[in-house]
Amino acid sequence: MADKKIAYLILAHESPAGVFRLINKLQSPRSVFFIHVDLKTNLAPFITGAPDNVLFIKKRARINWGSYRMVQATINGLTEICDSKYDIGRIVLLSETTYPLMAIGSISHFFDNNEPVNFVTVNTAPQWPDGEIRVKSIYLDNFNFKGRYLLQRILNWLLPQRIIPSNLTIAGGSQWFAITREAAAYCIEFVKHNPAFCRLFKYSWAPDESFFQTILYNSPLKATIVSDDLLYTDWSEHKASPKILTLADAERILSSGKLFARKFPMKDDGIIALIDEKTASN
Repeated sequence: MADKKIAYLILAHESPAGVFRLINKLQSPRSVFFIHVDLKTNLAPFITGAPDNVLFIKKRARINWGSYRMVQATINGLTEICDSKYDIGRIVLLSETTYPLMAIGSISHFFDNNEPVNFVTVNTAPQWPDGEIRVKSIYLDNFNFKGRYLLQRILNWLLPQRIIPSNLTIAGGSQWFAITREAAAYCIEFVKHNPAFCRLFKYSWAPDESFFQTILYNSPLKATIVSDDLLYTDWSEHKASPKILTLADAERILSSGKLFARKFPMKDDGIIALIDEKTASN
């Protein structure tokens, strides 16, 4: 795999500076970047000054947090990556608030040493009890109309819970993953030929955390999965999003053994410079 490209699929919606900060850290002759910019966001600032190995996803999605549109953005990205001219061996899904915790050489070496492995979080019941609940209930987060939450409650009160096929195990946890091109191609083909599966997740809650994970967990590639997103995040505040990382978190971040961490603010307190200093020689 050492001669194959590593594609970084970056989901962005507000920070060209964050995207370029991430790209600059991950630059190498083997790196190629595919950027999905939310359709609600002006694309021009992201394009200006972009290096030649940065491509922008043409089929952009208008993303609502927690909705299927995040899944669609990722499907569109994986499709354009697999259809590209590049000989890609690995696809890494990242956000614009992510930053590497290792030098690019160490990251590439890690993936070369784990060539067939798909790093994707696959928690299942009973360790992930709300995984099935998210799918059985109806959620209307794809829409923005007034009163949608009231309608959502009414629908879930009137209608029986949706049925998950008996041969399908819901798996997931983290949206972020690092998968092989083979796994990405499998997901794309699965989506094409399984519209009922897509409908099941289209009206679920936060399907980006279980859609691809469930596909791969129930696939012939299950044995290649390591349940790890390779990402340091801090959920100690028990909020919908992880804690913003600062210098106070440096020791925990740098000793985590992870390849990446999030979320970092654009106006950080020196944590990015410290990470660069500590990883300059690894």
